[in-house]
Amino acid sequence: MFDFSDLEPGEIRMVAFDLGGVLAYRDLSVLSAEEQNLLLIYQKYMGIKGVNPKDKEFLEYARSKMEEITRKIYKLNREALDVLKMLHYNGIGISLWTNNTPYLNSSLEQVGVLRYIPLENVINSYYLGYDKPN
Repeated sequence: MFDFSDLEPGEIRMVAFDLGGVLAYRDLSVLSAEEQNLLLIYQKYMGIKGVNPKDKEFLEYARSKMEEITRKIYKLNREALDVLKMLHYNGIGISLWTNNTPYLNSSLEQVGVLRYIPLENVINSYYLGYDKPN
C-alpha cells in the first residue's frame, strides 16, 4: 500500500483515472450470445446517421438493451477499489475521465465507484461530444 507520510499536506490534491481497463473491466462472458451480438451491433452503428430504415427498429431494440447489458458487464478491479479507498481516506480528490455511454453513471453506481468519486468529478465523453484525447 502507498505511504503518504512523506508528502506535505495538499501536495497531491487530485488523482485522475480512466474507467475501462483501469478501475473496471468488461466481462463479456456473462452475456448471452444474443446480448453479445446486440452490444457489437450497437457499438458499430452508434452515432451513424444514415442507417437503413429497415434496420432502425432492430437498432432501437439493441439500444433499449444497452443499459441492462452495460450494468451486467462492468466489474470493478479489486486492486483499484483499495486504491480508491486509500485516496479517499487520505483526503485526496479523485476524478474519472472516460470514453463511454449514457449508461456510465448506472455502471459506476453498480461497481461501487461513486462511493469514492463524486459525480461532479466524472468526465464522460458521451456528454461532451468528444472522445479522449480531444
